[in-house]
Amino acid sequence: LRAALTTFYMVLIILTIPISFQIGGVFCGLAFTVTLFNIYWVLTTLSVLFKRNIILQVLYYFQHLLIPSLLTLFLSVFNNNNIDLLKNDNLIYYKFVLKPWRFFIINSTPLFTLLEGLCTILAIQSIGQTFEWLKYNKSESWVIMSLLSSGGIITTSLYFLYRIYSFPIEISILSASLIGAILTFCSGLGLYGIISKKGSTIESSLLFGYIVRCIYETFPELSNLASNEIGFLISSAANQLKNEIKHLPLIVNNDSLTHLFSFLTLNVPNSFQTIIEFLIATSKTITPSILINLAYRIAVFYSATRIIPALKNPVPSTKSMRLIYLFSPCIIIAVYTHLMMQYSNELDEELCIWGWWIDQAKNSGGDQVQIIVHPWQFWNWINMFSTLCVYAFEIFGEQSEEDHWKVE
Repeated sequence: LRAALTTFYMVLIILTIPISFQIGGVFCGLAFTVTLFNIYWVLTTLSVLFKRNIILQVLYYFQHLLIPSLLTLFLSVFNNNNIDLLKNDNLIYYKFVLKPWRFFIINSTPLFTLLEGLCTILAIQSIGQTFEWLKYNKSESWVIMSLLSSGGIITTSLYFLYRIYSFPIEISILSASLIGAILTFCSGLGLYGIISKKGSTIESSLLFGYIVRCIYETFPELSNLASNEIGFLISSAANQLKNEIKHLPLIVNNDSLTHLFSFLTLNVPNSFQTIIEFLIATSKTITPSILINLAYRIAVFYSATRIIPALKNPVPSTKSMRLIYLFSPCIIIAVYTHLMMQYSNELDEELCIWGWWIDQAKNSGGDQVQIIVHPWQFWNWINMFSTLCVYAFEIFGEQSEEDHWKVE
């Protein structure tokens, strides 16, 4: 029951947050997400401190039902009122809740980006060690599986690299040079890891695939085009599957499906029809690129929670892991809000990395130079180089295969 309620909560979060941003606007989305964040944080903290309090337990699970009502409330408030009136420092909620939340989300790009790279390295290492363990303890056939998986990942990555040149996107000379340098660095690290046996083919291919993904994420136009292409391939495969179903034997195609739909129609309450229609309508508001990025970050963050405790102890602390999982929706809400702000072009578009101390009013002659870059692209480049440097430090400092990071 707890797993079902948690899944239901996450589905509501994933479906309602885009609606708050797209219909109510940026400040409606921020107000909605910070309210969800605070409610979940407070109720979870109280539930941990007072475990046997029945009222708190009821409130903890009752918040799942409040999400649609909260969404409706914020949509009505931000649609029926002038936003400038709500953006008033005299309002306590705006000054002490909404503004700090917006400041944190806008300035959290380096935090989430670099943390994603570190967690990805942990996940790649764990996958590589898992294949090594399967090869030595189970069967040599896992070597073939590893080679096939690596070949598929590299082929897909090379295909998307080729698509960069075919997409109608302009890339500056500096960006093209950085892409070449990063791909060369990544390829060299992968080959060294394979030849020296301090890495593996699956690790090298996954690292190469992650770098290609980061290149796409550095340029939002590339990311959107790639997401649309992947969505088209998935829809084409689904349509082909529907056509294949028609060729099933008549006893399966007609009788079995007819009885199944009749059973569901008779036994599912009519009230669920509205919920199903709501879920279908809200799912159409989710941008594929945002959903893919959210799924990826959740996956690598979750894998990090399983790997990091195993670095010190073979058996991780159950209490610490339970606390992480209890508060994980707060992390997901923050990550999701940051992605929505990013794809809504609400993050800062200028980052001064040199000359921030210069007073422009006194620098009318242009004697001192400022270097201003796009923050999202800048931190993506930093993430790619830092991820490769961490992996290089790990494989160059490796003494033997047994020194690899442990996997739970």
